Amino acid sequence: MPNEHELTVYDKYQAYMTALQTYLELPPIQPVPRPPIDAYRKRFVEEAERIEHDNVSQINRDLRGLYDEKLVISPPDGPLQWHAQFVQKRYSRDRYLQDDEKHSSVDKSTAADFQMVTLPEALQKFFHVSRHITYAMFLSQLHRCFDQLIEAAERRSTRTLVLPMPFYDTQLQDVSKTTGKSNFWVAQHLYQYLKKRESDLALEVTFGNERPFFGAPDAGYSTTGGDFFVILDDASYTSNQLCDNTLECIREAVRGNDFVFFVVPFLSVEAKIRLETFAQKNMPVEHDFADSQTFASLAQHMTRHEIARLFRYRYGTFANPEPDMAQVIKDCANKYPIYFDHKTPDYMSGFPDLYSGVLPVVGNEGVPDPIRGCRRCRTYPYVLNEHGMTQTGFLNTADPPPIPPYKP
Repeated sequence: MPNEHELTVYDKYQAYMTALQTYLELPPIQPVPRPPIDAYRKRFVEEAERIEHDNVSQINRDLRGLYDEKLVISPPDGPLQWHAQFVQKRYSRDRYLQDDEKHSSVDKSTAADFQMVTLPEALQKFFHVSRHITYAMFLSQLHRCFDQLIEAAERRSTRTLVLPMPFYDTQLQDVSKTTGKSNFWVAQHLYQYLKKRESDLALEVTFGNERPFFGAPDAGYSTTGGDFFVILDDASYTSNQLCDNTLECIREAVRGNDFVFFVVPFLSVEAKIRLETFAQKNMPVEHDFADSQTFASLAQHMTRHEIARLFRYRYGTFANPEPDMAQVIKDCANKYPIYFDHKTPDYMSGFPDLYSGVLPVVGNEGVPDPIRGCRRCRTYPYVLNEHGMTQTGFLNTADPPPIPPYKP
């Protein structure tokens, strides 16, 4: 017989899951369409080129006055005179003079095969390879995945689809910690799609391994096997969150002839490989993927010279040309030039600053803004607004505009 504490935990759990089921049946919030980049590309490129030229000219005037013309930087698109001495992540006059030895090494072969790339060329290439996924395009691909899910369920004579959600709210006090996630938003789409198709498939939200709520130390969700688990998300760039959160929550729950089906309509090439590897290594049950549209990192679309030129504002005036393994190239190897009407990938996976109007010019790397109360808030001197004028702009790169509709 469960004791009073166990009954209390179980009752809280039941109430929480009932609330999730209620939210699940609500229509998903739809995003406002985003204007395509082409609508402001010309103005964006022109302003970036003009402001960077003005900023470099001002820096040179300051340097000539301070150091008697012994230290100057080149025009924005010229070969950088000091790259052999000063290759570093960020521009800082004081650091150059205090400790020259730290910046004295450079890949000589890289300097030898330096390719001239102008800022307009780099920007045009970046916008050309960027993919804007409209909400209509997203739904089309998502519904295709849902059709394949229904077919897989029919083949296995499944009546219930189990939807594991990462267990963020350990105290079972704030339902928005679950309903505010992208995979729950996709689950709402699935519910509406099954309803439209008049399917008799039922959806059951679970936290995967639910033993903390039932008292018995060996209790898991599945008892006899045969459950059909569906891993949902809107997109995956590195797959870190899916592996570390969603898959980990069912890792000990799946068994026997359980089945795991992945529904992620947009997957990076790297994410697909990692998810497949994780499933094969850690989940000894059958699994399959719905067809996803795949996309590649920026490093697969642009040369290292183009990338270095584009992100000089972030890594310093002296970052072009760069050594082959310099930080800017490493960072862009796992960032993806794609954005959606409903979401822009954050700074860990994408380029929210550029897609949000931040001009990639020298002196515009932004400064932290802790007053705003968020982890990645930065204020930039030069942001192109909707009227084509530059202004000081604030950007939370963890959740840039447009705000995902599933966020509270």
